[in-house]
Amino acid sequence: MNKIWKKVFYAVLIVGLMGLSVGLWKHHSEQKVKDFRVTIVNSDLKFCTQESIFNELKRAKLLPKAKEKIGNIDLKKIEFCVEQNPFVKKAEVIALLDGSIEAKITQRQPILRVINTQNEDFYIDSDSLKMPIGKHFAANVLVATGTIAEKADNRPVVHDSIGSPTLLKLNRLAHFIAKDSTLNAVVVQINATEKQEFEIISRYASPIVLLGDSHGLEEKFDKLLLLYRHHKAVTHLQDFTSINLKYKNQIICK
Repeated sequence: MNKIWKKVFYAVLIVGLMGLSVGLWKHHSEQKVKDFRVTIVNSDLKFCTQESIFNELKRAKLLPKAKEKIGNIDLKKIEFCVEQNPFVKKAEVIALLDGSIEAKITQRQPILRVINTQNEDFYIDSDSLKMPIGKHFAANVLVATGTIAEKADNRPVVHDSIGSPTLLKLNRLAHFIAKDSTLNAVVVQINATEKQEFEIISRYASPIVLLGDSHGLEEKFDKLLLLYRHHKAVTHLQDFTSINLKYKNQIICK
């Protein structure tokens, strides 16, 4: 008998909670918009600003207006509109209980700036996708130059995957360098040669580091870091024109 009463109690409780939820939703949907605010999560990047997001939504006639009913606002449509921005990785738009509507925006994180053989610029982001160069902000990231045939894509929305083998290798290199704080601080440029080998240019300018192909990166960069860390003075390396890391268990300085 007790089991039956427990089942009845829980059934009534669930129905009551569902009714309460529906009532709260109806009340919330009738509530008027108090304000609309934009929060940019990774605000150190300046590809997007609060003003630019406001302007985009205004042009699309999706900017929430004060005293408009929350139930009349299509939050998913706002999210979709914001995510069409080629610099936005994710947008989350929520209606708060106090009547405010908040858009939380995460920008895409570039890790490599590519300058191809046509002298076109574009980024590769942390998700290994191509993204355009910003008009008002340049990210301080590794630069890739040399024999790179892949073209930039100037369409309004660019989330293209990488196509050419050279760019795939450069992307792998860039991710490897980005994971190591020392390499990230020292390496400023990668040059792709016609033989599909790679040269590293450090903040010390000279000498050029001959990396070879993109295989065995961990061993090659371990050798480079060993040289930088244990050489009596890095400035003495300026006496050389190149540091060759191509060969196993060898560092050849010329």
